[in-house]
Amino acid sequence: MQVAAGGLQGLRLSLDMQTEKDYWLGTYEPELQAAVADLVKPGMQVYDVGANIGYVSLLLARRVGAAGHVYAFEALPPIWSACVSTWS
Repeated sequence: MQVAAGGLQGLRLSLDMQTEKDYWLGTYEPELQAAVADLVKPGMQVYDVGANIGYVSLLLARRVGAAGHVYAFEALPPIWSACVSTWS
């Protein structure tokens, strides 16, 4: 599924349209997306603790670019599996 708007617009993600529609629409946590856009700069190293399906990790990765690095942590194995599947 291709993200329709927001910080990940145009990115293709594997999403459940019943439960993850805000991700697809790009409307997931608009204040957080704005903060990432304002505060995260290219080349930074950032952490996403409690990464869930990885949406914020991907937002961060777009902002830090190739020179930066995102460290994503998710403690629950089933959710981590969903995270990895979102990225593929």
